[in-house]
Amino acid sequence: MKSDPITSSLTHLFWMSPEQQILYHDVIIHDNTYKTNRYNHQLSYFVTSDNNLKTRIVAQAIVGDETQHSYEWVFQCVKKATGVSSK
Repeated sequence: MKSDPITSSLTHLFWMSPEQQILYHDVIIHDNTYKTNRYNHQLSYFVTSDNNLKTRIVAQAIVGDETQHSYEWVFQCVKKATGVSSK
């Protein structure tokens, strides 16, 4: 979670279901919405498909802008939550 130091408003939020990632880690798809809520924040989500072809949500993040910094923050959260490091 990150907030604006001046206004104290929420700017970034990340949550993940480690169980889903452990069970269905073979293929994970990442996508984003664009200004679909009243705060004009973007929803970034990671989904996978199980062996019954049902979609499972693995992780979600809400970010206040679509900057490179925000996307790097999201992927850093995923790496931290999964224990995956860059190569």
